[in-house]
Amino acid sequence: MTLVADTTYDHDSTLTAPAGPAAGLAAAAGLAAAGLAAAGSAGGADLLHAEAPPAVPRYDPHCRLTTRRDLDDRVEGLLPTAVVRQLWLLLLDADDVQMPAMIPIGDLPLRQGDADGEGVGELLTTLDREFGVASFVFVLERPGSPDLTDDDRTWLAHVLTLGDGRPFAVRAAYLCHDDGVTQYQREDVAVG
Repeated sequence: MTLVADTTYDHDSTLTAPAGPAAGLAAAAGLAAAGLAAAGSAGGADLLHAEAPPAVPRYDPHCRLTTRRDLDDRVEGLLPTAVVRQLWLLLLDADDVQMPAMIPIGDLPLRQGDADGEGVGELLTTLDREFGVASFVFVLERPGSPDLTDDDRTWLAHVLTLGDGRPFAVRAAYLCHDDGVTQYQREDVAVG
């Protein structure tokens, strides 16, 4: 199944989760945790050890991502570790500002050669034409070691060339693994 993650920003530059049942459950869990912590501090059992839930990362939606470090920080903040095998697509405008959407491309074949590689290129061309996307950042998410497999290398090398001869650029490609994320450039994943 392929889903689209909406990373819209509210007026005070906080990354907000999409509304819906998940948001309601998260809010209810937060209220329950606050209630249990309050009960513990009122002389009852300390059920939660009085730890606050982790803060939601804050992003400036107008922050330009002009350097490698800027991209590294953003990708690490959005996808700190791998959960499932899929390819993520981040969109940047002509000012190097991330557009308010991330697109997961799921159901990847194990080997890139088994996929319709031109289909991803056509998707990028359509996004560029329809939304004015100037550049893209790919994140190949897969649980496991940070060591590149032959399949990782093939996928990363492929996505890094998708801007060749097109009116947009592919800024970087990352591997998201159990230990975090690692950025790769063409010379890092040369195949052949």
